[in-house]
Amino acid sequence: MHRLLIVYELQCVAVYSTNKHEFIRHIDQKSALKACWIPPKGDPFAVLMATGFLEIYKAEDKKQQAIQ
Repeated sequence: MHRLLIVYELQCVAVYSTNKHEFIRHIDQKSALKACWIPPKGDPFAVLMATGFLEIYKAEDKKQQAIQ
């Protein structure tokens, strides 16, 4: 996999592409605690929020909204 999933606790979540050498996804103003890739493909990722909600995002989507 050529992507890094980075969580700045209680600030934002970011996906960094090591191939492109740039951030391909950035989710601001989210109080995230943890994040992990969803197998088997590892394209979507789940984010556990401080509020207790679990949100699912696509790795290369430009929207700030969760897909689930």
